[in-house]
Amino acid sequence: MIRFLALVWIFISISLVSFSAIITKQSAERAALNYIKAYYQQKKNSEENILIANTIEKAYNGSIVYYTVVFSNGSFVHIAADDAAYPILGYGTEDRINTEVNAANYNNWMLQYAKAIDEIRTKNLQAGSEIHDMWLSLLNENKSIFFGTKSVSPLLLSKWNQDSPYNAECPVDAMGPGGKVYAGCVAVAMAQIMYYYRYPATGTGSHSYYATDYGTQTANFGNTNYQWNLMQNKMPVGGNFEIAQLLQHLGISVEMMYSAGGSGAFSWDAATALKTNFGYQSSLSYQSKSNYTQTQWNNKIIASIDANIPLYYDGRDSQGNSGHAFNLDGYEGSDHFHFNWGWGGAYNGFYYLSAMNPNGGDFSYNNAAIFDIYPANNYPQYCNATSQTLTALQGTFTDGSGPSNYQSNANCEWLIQPNQGIEKIKLEFDRFSLSTDDTLFIYDGSNNTAPVIAKLTGGILPSDIISSNSSVYLNLVSSASNEDEGFSISYKSIFPVYCNGTKVLNDSIGVLTDGSASNNYNNNTFCKWFIDPANGFPIKLIFDNFDTEQSVDKVKIYDPSTTPSQLLGVFSGNNLPPSIVSPSGKMFITFTSNAQQSYNGWTAHYITGPSVGINSTSKSDSYNIFPNPAHNTINITNSEAKKITDISLYTIDGKIIKSYNTSDFNKTSIIININDLPKGIFFVKITDNSGSYNHKIVKL
Repeated sequence: MIRFLALVWIFISISLVSFSAIITKQSAERAALNYIKAYYQQKKNSEENILIANTIEKAYNGSIVYYTVVFSNGSFVHIAADDAAYPILGYGTEDRINTEVNAANYNNWMLQYAKAIDEIRTKNLQAGSEIHDMWLSLLNENKSIFFGTKSVSPLLLSKWNQDSPYNAECPVDAMGPGGKVYAGCVAVAMAQIMYYYRYPATGTGSHSYYATDYGTQTANFGNTNYQWNLMQNKMPVGGNFEIAQLLQHLGISVEMMYSAGGSGAFSWDAATALKTNFGYQSSLSYQSKSNYTQTQWNNKIIASIDANIPLYYDGRDSQGNSGHAFNLDGYEGSDHFHFNWGWGGAYNGFYYLSAMNPNGGDFSYNNAAIFDIYPANNYPQYCNATSQTLTALQGTFTDGSGPSNYQSNANCEWLIQPNQGIEKIKLEFDRFSLSTDDTLFIYDGSNNTAPVIAKLTGGILPSDIISSNSSVYLNLVSSASNEDEGFSISYKSIFPVYCNGTKVLNDSIGVLTDGSASNNYNNNTFCKWFIDPANGFPIKLIFDNFDTEQSVDKVKIYDPSTTPSQLLGVFSGNNLPPSIVSPSGKMFITFTSNAQQSYNGWTAHYITGPSVGINSTSKSDSYNIFPNPAHNTINITNSEAKKITDISLYTIDGKIIKSYNTSDFNKTSIIININDLPKGIFFVKITDNSGSYNHKIVKL
């Protein structure tokens, strides 16, 4: 029986070599699952419970040529649909795959795979022993064949894009993303390498050209400081001017052919601009794969990546007609190379670069790359004992060594201090590798006398760190030997929660505000208030101060008693809005802000009563409060000698802080001590036998 099974297995092996066969969806899923499990086990030392979430079939010339198997953790594998083709076309484990992104360079690359597999079928090519053994390994879980060789993880941290808001400084076109043209894949591929080096601080010269349909485009590189610390690995919500400006300048430097459907430029112009306008070494060169054998080309790429020098890659089609730029910045073994497509991380992964079948055509024959992209002068600058102060709300910084190791005997300092009403600072470690006798000290404050949050060393990526206040101080101290790669850190500010959700107000008078007090309100705010007093009387909303971003950050007021709710007013800017009355006895208020500028905000109070919409001030005229502003005491005069039953003090966000309830309040003059109150705005609520009245006071 054992001999019979062995003969059967030999027959299956011979048949796989002898006859090309279509890989079924079931077989493709099994092979892909075995492959990705092996990857996590061997490269990540992880036994993840990975399940297949979806399998996408790609057809060409009427038949399936490859499958994209997507897994529950977001990773994916592109696998050939013919066993005469190299099985693993590409795979990714970094980001959850987004198949809705229409990435032209990725689509073009995958089309060349499709054509190569179609050629294998058309010519009836057979699998050689290497491809045959790979298929057997994949379908039978022999994992060592794939991951026993050297690899380099992606060098680039950025996952930039060319659509909105990356294109914010590009020419206007209503048909383009965000009303602008695409920034262009050439500009993105250049920019991601420059961000990797964080170089130059300032460009050289200027350039102008006429862009068809968009007029003259001009950039002064020599008059621009490129603020690398203000840029981020991914575009933050609301955009980033520094990234958008960089992409605009690079587009102009290569005379980008802008379009709302996609912008293009020549790769040799990118090589020239990097040398001429941005200070990269003159030895960088744009070279075509057609001048090399496959082995020579792969080895040349590997040597560049081993030297920590990422590539600008030009993935032209098999006819050399259509070129699309992206970055090549890592490898796995000698055949799979990491592609950063420049589409916000979509489809980033390791892709096969060689012929799909040794007897078939080379789909990547017309590819090209810019080699030896490296700063020409004074690089790296390293860090020094002079403290770098970072005042932006969010950004990135490094130890300053670029792709080299940091220096021995280093003593470098960084102070993160945005000073814009923030509550805390969050540090996220993108890369970290220190020698065990070197330490990064992190202090919970503005200098090294503050409490120590962490002492970091070694090569394990630290977890995120959140300070307890608005400043963080960092100090890198290295020994006289054993330098290492250093670190790259992203930081972001954490704001207090000034307002969120829906606040229900049932009192007959009250106060509402954006909640930011003396600070600016938060970006991306969406807050709601529902005023619903039990008395059911009309409600009058009176604004006490108002300052928001004009036409963008808005307060909207509704009467919710109707369906749909009746809009009573929309306000923005810095003019004090008029009072608004809701006759129904209910009022609904929203405040929204966008992701960009923020201002002082606003405060308001409301009153209710049977005639509040007719003459809401006549009752409160019975009382006068002085002095206002006041230091120590306020006087309340009662001109009509009404019997006051309660006097309460409220903060501007509606919290009661003092209440006086006594029969002595039928006097015509009452003195209230406010000496113990902090400086700020407060509200006095006076209740008598005919109603309640609200007055604003300022404590000096």
